[in-house]
Amino acid sequence: MGRERKHPTGILNARRTWAEEKKHPAGIPLCPENMGKKEERRLDMERVYKTMRNIGALSIGVGIVVTVIGIAAGTISIINGAFLLKRKSEITF
Repeated sequence: MGRERKHPTGILNARRTWAEEKKHPAGIPLCPENMGKKEERRLDMERVYKTMRNIGALSIGVGIVVTVIGIAAGTISIINGAFLLKRKSEITF
């Protein structure tokens, strides 16, 4: 029989709203002085997860673009090689 922990969600939401309104010039929300270490760490972890999500999406996008460019370059190389082989009898030195 474990104890249930009650989280003061109203206080946390109010503090989160306060933190979202006050931001560092770099866009990072500032934590109020009376915020506890747990809440501050939770906000930090949320920022980390959001950053990781954005970087992951960006990485997938870059991977798709690089793949498409690679396929296009390979196709063009094959076509040019076939064209050169077809016309090799016309080359004179």
